[in-house]
Amino acid sequence: MKHIWKQLYPNAWIQLALLLCAVVIGCVVMVPELVQQQSKIEQLLDEKQRLTVANAVLERQQNTTALELKLEQQSQQETTAALTQQRLKMDELEKELAFYRSIMAPETIVDGVVIHDFVLDETTEIRRFRFQLVLTQQKVRKRYAKGFVEISVDGSQEGKPMTLDLIELSELEPKPRFSFRYFQQFEGEFVLPPSFVPERIRVNVTGTSRKAKNENTYPFADLVSISSLLNLQGETQFAE
Repeated sequence: MKHIWKQLYPNAWIQLALLLCAVVIGCVVMVPELVQQQSKIEQLLDEKQRLTVANAVLERQQNTTALELKLEQQSQQETTAALTQQRLKMDELEKELAFYRSIMAPETIVDGVVIHDFVLDETTEIRRFRFQLVLTQQKVRKRYAKGFVEISVDGSQEGKPMTLDLIELSELEPKPRFSFRYFQQFEGEFVLPPSFVPERIRVNVTGTSRKAKNENTYPFADLVSISSLLNLQGETQFAE
């Protein structure tokens, strides 16, 4: 049997020795590589831990900033609501004052002409509106009431007070004239300039005979829906 083994594998011991040497050399070569890989893994784990901690810090900072921003926005909304309420009260007082003035001084009624109604309609565009003004006579008279109309819108732009000529915005003739016995209607469409925040609309009627004036003031918030008003304010804040 040994004789046959020697014939088949004459160099078996030499080959076995070479194989063992190869294994030893491989281990010697691989050990430093394994050590290096282990060190790399530990470095990556340390880097991951550092990034996790940094991410947690950034998340806390983001949450704090978001909370501060929310509180600031809430404070601004409360301030805006308080200012709006104050303006509404002032407008109501102006209406009452105009009413009592008309009672105490009926000669200021413009030739019997009364501002019967002023309506503002919204459109699909946030800043585009249609208006309708109706004038009537206080008493039915045989003669015609004559004069001209002025319409303006008070508000602010970039924090500064501003008054716009609504007639000019609607591209109607300046100071459109009226002449009627029973009633007359004016209609138009206008677009508010960007970043302009409307507060009230003033309608002035001036008679041609005695040059008397009659003025009505309409808070803008009473003429449009809450959603339209919020859209205007939101668009202005976004533009800023």
